[in-house]
Amino acid sequence: MVYLQNSVCVLPDRPEQRKALEELRGDIEEKRGEAQLMPIRLADAADEARMKDLFRRQSEEEYAEVLGKCRDFHEELRRERAAKHFTFAELEENEEELSKIAAWRAKILKRDFFGAASARKTSDAIDSCQRDLDRYRLEVADADGVGKRPASAARKTRRKKS
Repeated sequence: MVYLQNSVCVLPDRPEQRKALEELRGDIEEKRGEAQLMPIRLADAADEARMKDLFRRQSEEEYAEVLGKCRDFHEELRRERAAKHFTFAELEENEEELSKIAAWRAKILKRDFFGAASARKTSDAIDSCQRDLDRYRLEVADADGVGKRPASAARKTRRKKS
């Protein structure tokens, strides 16, 4: 969605956007507000290209924020390692943070109607965060001793719990 001015925005005419906007218009009118949906036609191919570029630039800005969060995520894990913070609480906190980043990217992807160049780079960055988190998870398990028990001890523990 690109805002042309306060409360005036442009969306590509696609079935999923049209349905959502019609529902929104219904909600607004139920509350005695006003809403209009107006299909527009751009004057020429140059105007269409400029509009698509506006959408792409908006998506690029959002993807850049996600990439920054990915850099911050790696830095946070680096600090945890340096401080020897290998706890399940820290692991859980970082899992939640990565889930938020991935969910944010998914939302941007839904609004990226014209394929911003950074979409793939952002996906790769989140994959890299996941690999870093997986390594950290192993470090937490090792620090807790989970990864150091011999297999026979682990089996005995499971049998006792049964």
